[in-house]
Amino acid sequence: MNLGKFERRRFMARGAAAVLPLIGSRDISSVPRKAQGVSMSDRSADEPAYEENKRLRVDNYINAVAWNADGSRLAALSNFGGTVTIWDAQSWTIVKEFHRYGGAYSQNSLAFLPDGTLLTAAPIGNSPDPKYATLAIFSLIQWDSETGQPIRYIPDQGSLPKDLSDQIGPANTFVISADGSKVAGISKGHALLFETQGWSVVRRFATPPTSQHPDYADAVAISPNGQRIAVGTGFGHVHIFDVDGRKRPLSFVAFPGGFGKTCGAIAFDSNGQFLATGRGLVSVGEADDGWTRIWRVDDGTLVARLTGGEGSVRTLTWNRSGDELAVGDDRMLRLWRTSDPPQQPRLLKKARDRSFSAAFSPSGVLAVSDGSDVVIYT
Repeated sequence: MNLGKFERRRFMARGAAAVLPLIGSRDISSVPRKAQGVSMSDRSADEPAYEENKRLRVDNYINAVAWNADGSRLAALSNFGGTVTIWDAQSWTIVKEFHRYGGAYSQNSLAFLPDGTLLTAAPIGNSPDPKYATLAIFSLIQWDSETGQPIRYIPDQGSLPKDLSDQIGPANTFVISADGSKVAGISKGHALLFETQGWSVVRRFATPPTSQHPDYADAVAISPNGQRIAVGTGFGHVHIFDVDGRKRPLSFVAFPGGFGKTCGAIAFDSNGQFLATGRGLVSVGEADDGWTRIWRVDDGTLVARLTGGEGSVRTLTWNRSGDELAVGDDRMLRLWRTSDPPQQPRLLKKARDRSFSAAFSPSGVLAVSDGSDVVIYT
């Protein structure tokens, strides 16, 4: 694959999802919808806006940002997944920078575990470690954030259940539950759930086909209590699964129109009551009819459409209290204040940041990727 510089960035931001063969026969195209559009108003005069406080520069394009559990450290994955940089959040000095396995389009996801170690997706292709010459596994790597050395590959191929071993491939993206006990990721077009205690596979969540075509997972989220998994698909559907499997999945169409109207970003609010979805693969010249939408988790009711975007939605992140939502796309960052329920969001901030990744610290500081900069908003 011979990609130019800009196209490599787009490849990195999207991840590589494979179309699955048919899985089962359920037709979700006729799921009833109770959708309502709502109006937005600008920020009130007395509402404080976020201001840019700091820019942290790295030597190449930033793919992902992440805070540790207490907000004392900020990490960035850059250089097409080849470099990890960690800053002290008080002095903004670099406390560690290390180079991991690069040159193979490593994916964007980056996260701290509760013990302060870092988790990344492994590179696509061959690993320099002879023990893992071919990472034909779910392929996450846990790193010591103090030394920059790998601790383990996840899962070890010998620990995989026989019924999953042929269904696990390189991870495109992953998310960690609020308490750090679970990791969900996308592999071979479906979602997998792991327990971080022992890194055992809990369950595979198969994406039902549409009425006309197989579908595939394109985005994944875990509810704050770790009891639900939400999967956004390449054909614009959303499936919300109970982890214990006792209830049937709730399925609805977030972005009608079939392939090309993907649900490429997805995030639960801090209470697990609402789900934000972002549309991927936006074409040049399309009008934003609500490329970011907010849904009620219990019944899939549409409660808000957030307009004003200028490209494919790349990242969605809620603050800890669940009353602010950051939306990043190809050309812009937007920060919204939501009510409870969020039926009349207010636009707090609009900035020309190419925001492929964003994250709130526990205290509400917002870190956003913008090219080779991490922008800090307070």
